[in-house]
Amino acid sequence: MNDECFYFGKSNFNLGCILGFACALITVIVPTVLCEPDDKHPNKQQAVGHLMPLGQQRLPEGSVHKVIGFPDAKRFFDDYVQQNEPVVFKGAANHIPAFKLWTDTYLNEKYGHIRVSAEQGKKENRSEKSFLLPLSEFLQVYRTEDVYMVQDLTEAFHADYSLPPCLSCGGFERGLEVGTIWFSSGDTQSVLHMDDVDNINCLLDGQKELVLIDREYDYLVEAEHWHQEGTYSDVDVAAVDLNKFPSLGQAPWWKAVVEAGDCIFIPYRWYHSVYSTPGRNLAVNLFFAHRLWLDEKDCDSKPEHPQDQYESLAKYRINSLHPEHVAVDKMRADIFEVFEGEPEIDLEYATDVWEDIMDPAEIQALFEAFDTNKDMILSWKEIYDADILELLGDFPFLLPENVDEQYEKPRDWQDGDEMDADHYQSSHHEHGEL
Repeated sequence: MNDECFYFGKSNFNLGCILGFACALITVIVPTVLCEPDDKHPNKQQAVGHLMPLGQQRLPEGSVHKVIGFPDAKRFFDDYVQQNEPVVFKGAANHIPAFKLWTDTYLNEKYGHIRVSAEQGKKENRSEKSFLLPLSEFLQVYRTEDVYMVQDLTEAFHADYSLPPCLSCGGFERGLEVGTIWFSSGDTQSVLHMDDVDNINCLLDGQKELVLIDREYDYLVEAEHWHQEGTYSDVDVAAVDLNKFPSLGQAPWWKAVVEAGDCIFIPYRWYHSVYSTPGRNLAVNLFFAHRLWLDEKDCDSKPEHPQDQYESLAKYRINSLHPEHVAVDKMRADIFEVFEGEPEIDLEYATDVWEDIMDPAEIQALFEAFDTNKDMILSWKEIYDADILELLGDFPFLLPENVDEQYEKPRDWQDGDEMDADHYQSSHHEHGEL
């Protein structure tokens, strides 16, 4: 079967390749089936989707669910965060001031003096270093040159941006870790990667197409050529070599199309690759710590309808912009995610779960440290009210081996500062696009 016979997505279908088409249909049931030899290589069989874009190796499981606008925090937590469910919020970005304001003219007049980070090349390469230039210069060249702006959402931009209403209470608002602006003339492609925090990306202009793979398929995605540091794959997403990545070709996947004015939620540790179609493409990501419990009482004072809850991001804090910040909510989630979905935790259950990493005396001491009302039951409120840094000082074995990398305090970069490109590159590649 010639590589051009079946190309799902951007269709290039050759009616002469009847045998290849039949083979591709079978992949719905048997993803690893082999096609017949082609004329040029009569003795060679080739897996479906070999050297084709990611997603052509088998048909998608379906499309990511779409709803109109943002839900409130409770529905967002119950239906999507806890359920590990990506979702597209149609039209949700239309109410964000930047959606209408951020024309090239406006950006140049208001922010042109700010030095921003850009990458050479629209196909993500994590070995390449970024460089700094004034936004005004980027605006002059981005439509004609192979450059991509990947910029911190620093405080200068916050007045024009809104916090998604579903993140405005319940504890979400305290775990806003990183904000990023993605800006190009389109035709950009990210690596296949995953982020260890949740994120919402709002598209202000253009269109994005995503391939998403549930974290439960980690044994397929990470089987070959996976970087644990940086959490990304070496696979060429434009031409998947199934000789090097046979397991990846078997991974079920979901597709999503995000249009201007839409926002998408991608749960933490979902694998994804993002393609921006040609044309001006401008988006903003907010990465936030995965939440294991929603403080519903904290949301009682919020308006009944989410569309009435859009508030300026200037009222909130992006933690990475503050040098003293340590990602305590992420630490909390890393420690207690094994109990996610449980209404409460007793000592017997905690002992069963933690017995491989602690002895019984350590488990009891840790349990009692969190159990502030001494009823021998851990509530999620007790867990989230606890001073996690103080407790981790007493129980350092709970932290992962690479704790210094996972919870490193980012440097504060105010507008106009001369941040070195090495630092800037690492801070953005820690969380890839979307």
